[in-house]
Amino acid sequence: MQGLIALALLFGVVGLQIYRSGGTDRNANSLRILVKSLTWRTVGTTQVIILARLLSGSWDKAFAIGVPDTLVKLLLGMLHERLFQTSALAALSYRRLWKAATWKVAAVSSTIIIATMYGNYNFAIKLGPIDTVFKSLNYYLHELVWDQITWGVLPAPRVTAASASNAHGKRDKKKAA
Repeated sequence: MQGLIALALLFGVVGLQIYRSGGTDRNANSLRILVKSLTWRTVGTTQVIILARLLSGSWDKAFAIGVPDTLVKLLLGMLHERLFQTSALAALSYRRLWKAATWKVAAVSSTIIIATMYGNYNFAIKLGPIDTVFKSLNYYLHELVWDQITWGVLPAPRVTAASASNAHGKRDKKKAA
């Protein structure tokens, strides 16, 4: 339990710093990110609690895993969303698939760690992969829906030939200095 609290505090401190700084680019406002993270966590929490209940037979164990899983993943989700707003990752080919894959690595790792703390390793290893299969599909669908929602999306800055050449000129001057 103390390890979970330390992990949550670490994610909280790092998450707040990144969240307040706005990352390197701001393509969406903070409220959109918060609402998007909360909607996903509602889906994800419901799923992990139901799967933990089905595997363990215990509602107590299901909620003991589901509650901390929600808190850790809410912070992880906000960090992940900010990361994928950076210019390099926003322009990725197959961005949605990369985003889903990287999220699953972070999410399944945290689920296995939390389930191990509240159950045992064998239980955690069963829950992690089953949860991954269902959540991968659900996350992809969640992204499809949110890609259609324009609320909170700030317009991308326009790049003109003049501004692009000006930016290159500034960069070349810095290299020369």
